[in-house]
Amino acid sequence: MEQPCILLTNIKMYFEIFYYFIGGLGLLLAGIGGFKAFSDWISQNKKKRAVEKHIKELRLKYPIEFLDKNFQLIMGDIDRRAIWLHDFTTKKRHWILSPETMKAMYLDYTRVKVIPQAELNALEQGEDISI
Repeated sequence: MEQPCILLTNIKMYFEIFYYFIGGLGLLLAGIGGFKAFSDWISQNKKKRAVEKHIKELRLKYPIEFLDKNFQLIMGDIDRRAIWLHDFTTKKRHWILSPETMKAMYLDYTRVKVIPQAELNALEQGEDISI
């Protein structure tokens, strides 16, 4: 007669072990997912801060107040696809790679000067400017 009672106790014990194991496994997987989300957030934040720092450096190097004094925006009269920043101090031209870069530096397309292509090609090319 005692055997059914022992069997029921064993089943209950195995069920509890299984229940706690599944609960622990769920918590472990949730922790891993949370760590991954946090890690991705940290990575995105680092990239965002690096871009913001780079934009700040560009704005300090080429402040809009010194446009046409220390640098100017130029493009060739033949190839009008590229806008260049001509730095008067280094005597180099720097290709501005995107409209986003122009916007981040507070530069305006209406301030671009068209110069002869030969004059543009004569300028030494410096590093491209992008964000």
